[in-house]
Amino acid sequence: GSIPLLPKYVFGTWWTRWFNYNYNGIRSVVDNFRQYSLPLDVLVYDMNWHIKDGSPDGWTGYSWDKRVLPNHNQLNRWLKGQGLKLAANLH
Repeated sequence: GSIPLLPKYVFGTWWTRWFNYNYNGIRSVVDNFRQYSLPLDVLVYDMNWHIKDGSPDGWTGYSWDKRVLPNHNQLNRWLKGQGLKLAANLH
């Protein structure tokens, strides 16, 4: 049979950066892409999105750090409303 193609967004522009971001910081990144008419298809939350306490290496996996993004659901809805796909970096 035929091999399915990957979705178009996979070949688009991805953004990620490890820094101490917050709700307004992420929105600002997206707003800057829009302001300069730059394409943006996928936003990747880098490591700071999840809790970093409690394990020998400091990374806990899949729990949102509400100290960093207390309103992550609202932000994710806004990002999806901007037409973005979302991903999260795990360590």
